Amino acid sequence: MRRRYFVLRAFSLILRILGWIGVIVGLILFVVGLVELLRSSSDVGNMLIARDVLGGGIGLVITGLILVLYGELIEVFFDIEANTRRTAEAIARLAAPPQHPPS
Repeated sequence: MRRRYFVLRAFSLILRILGWIGVIVGLILFVVGLVELLRSSSDVGNMLIARDVLGGGIGLVITGLILVLYGELIEVFFDIEANTRRTAEAIARLAAPPQHPPS
């Protein structure tokens, strides 16, 4: 069977890839921000920068997970469509009158 909805499938894949990249980069930023926050307890300027990096990391992790969620949600819709099609075909086969060879 021909693959349908090529562009939407590609968009779903792009969303998931970008989402996981965002999660990884966000985790790295979170760790860097946390380390800098703990190291710069006396310097207010560095503490503010570390706090911003920490918050940005958390925000990026959340945004990345939302992107992954949307990409997976598109895949769920594809699965629902495929299951609906198979169910409709099975019901049509059951409802069709039996084919008897001519005598």
